[in-house]
Amino acid sequence: MTFPTRILVPTDFSAASEQALALALTMARGSGGTVTVLHALHAYDASGRDPNRELAATTALKAIVQAHEGSGVTVTSLLRKGEPEEEILTLAEAQNIDLVVMATQHGRSSRDGLGSVAENVVRSARRPTLIVPHAR
Repeated sequence: MTFPTRILVPTDFSAASEQALALALTMARGSGGTVTVLHALHAYDASGRDPNRELAATTALKAIVQAHEGSGVTVTSLLRKGEPEEEILTLAEAQNIDLVVMATQHGRSSRDGLGSVAENVVRSARRPTLIVPHAR
């Protein structure tokens, strides 16, 4: 059995996403892996309606990377513009990701209790995907 060494963590900067990141970091530390934190700026956010959203996302991603410097895990970040599920799936394939670790906030949309982005990723992913429920 091989352990994941390339882990992707999509984030919306919520507490639930922080929990998913913590789990991914623990897994990466154990496998000698790396973690890529991805934020996808929705197309409607990237259209220029709120120019501060991109700056805020970039700043938050940099803070995540800086917070984990010296932790024994290489953490990188990416900001993409587009629909989150599409960006997650595209990046997972392009970077040959071993595992996607993402949060869900129950009750947002589907009958399964997954958020719509998590549900769409799980249904379409060709890479293993771990959904971390938000501990309330």
